[in-house]
Amino acid sequence: MIKNQVKVVGIDKQHLQVISCQNKVCGGCLQSDSCGVSVINNFFKKTQKLFYIKKQKKQNVKIGDIIITEIDESKLFKKALSAYITPIVLAIIVSFLTSLITHNDLFLLTGFFFGLFIRAIIRKFK
Repeated sequence: MIKNQVKVVGIDKQHLQVISCQNKVCGGCLQSDSCGVSVINNFFKKTQKLFYIKKQKKQNVKIGDIIITEIDESKLFKKALSAYITPIVLAIIVSFLTSLITHNDLFLLTGFFFGLFIRAIIRKFK
């Protein structure tokens, strides 16, 4: 399980509005001024994004509480596979099929993007 601390910033009947509690890369390091990792961490600082999670039935939380969210690694892997690998593979397959029909690079490129488009449509109606 991958765990992450989040802070509750809003509550409605079915969802909690939360933001991620970001930790420094080297939380206890006293050499952060001269540390290369600290410099990289500051360079890629992200703004906190608001997201929603389903509220459990007997969950007694209030605004400002810190809670822990969990996600199963296999579910995360499946989502990553669906989001990154599948569109590229589909685009390559459509490009290959297009190359069997014609050797024009413009049609090949069009076939590649058509494969990405097909995956986007499949994901939209899934």
